[in-house]
Amino acid sequence: MKTILKTDNGKAFSITLDPGLCFAMCLDMSKVLLEFLKYNKPKKLPVKGDLNDGKWSIVQSAYEINDFNNDEKIIKAQNLDVLKSIGPISSNGDIDKIVNTITSLSGIIVFGISGAKEGHELMWKRDDKNKIWLYLDPNEGLIQFDSLSEAKKYIASDIKSSYNDLTNEFDGFVLELT
Repeated sequence: MKTILKTDNGKAFSITLDPGLCFAMCLDMSKVLLEFLKYNKPKKLPVKGDLNDGKWSIVQSAYEINDFNNDEKIIKAQNLDVLKSIGPISSNGDIDKIVNTITSLSGIIVFGISGAKEGHELMWKRDDKNKIWLYLDPNEGLIQFDSLSEAKKYIASDIKSSYNDLTNEFDGFVLELT
């Protein structure tokens, strides 16, 4: 396991203070990774300069105005398409259900977990052919794993320790460039 990009320990992307920034960061990271694939660079990993943090507040505003109900519209506004939608699926606190469902998907997936009144967006990339397993928690950073099993253990631990109150349901989107 290796941290590729580290955020400021959640200070910049607090779900309490800045709803929607986590979604914006996940979409931006997804777009960067998809552009690498477009240019046939599947093993290239992003650096901070690849991200467009100037757009994060715009996405955040759309997310807040949108009342969390139309993520696909926001995704499309970022020049991304949804290949597949997942959920929302009731998980009733079953973290393994969330992790197993999301990590079973290949490609780049932005997924949300939610509790009674709050939620958090995360990103997952699975590319078994190139042995690339990446997880973005905007409160922690972008993490690369050596195996799928290592990724699953870490993601389950991250959700349990940081977001245990946000495990009522989850949804997700497998993304591609438009």
